Amino acid sequence: MLIFNIILSSIGALILITYQGFTYNVVIRILALTVSIITFILSITLLLEFDASTSDYQFTQTYIKGLVSFTNLSIGIDGISLYFVLLTTFLIPICLVSN
Repeated sequence: MLIFNIILSSIGALILITYQGFTYNVVIRILALTVSIITFILSITLLLEFDASTSDYQFTQTYIKGLVSFTNLSIGIDGISLYFVLLTTFLIPICLVSN
């Protein structure tokens, strides 16, 4: 679930980069607001599925790129960072609407 949050934000940013040279301000704002609200809803599902009884990292995923490049990507979230994710995804739509 955490990786979907990251991928959705990245795809939304890449789509918005393509509209940078155009004068479609309304389209850009609606698209940015839509992506940020969907990201906030996904982060709420993280909160609902979070197990507060353990202090371990949760929603962990590890991706191994290959044996040649020796790169690994490990993603996880703990109790404090969950609230930072929620705060960030809550504030972004508010900032977009207020601008």
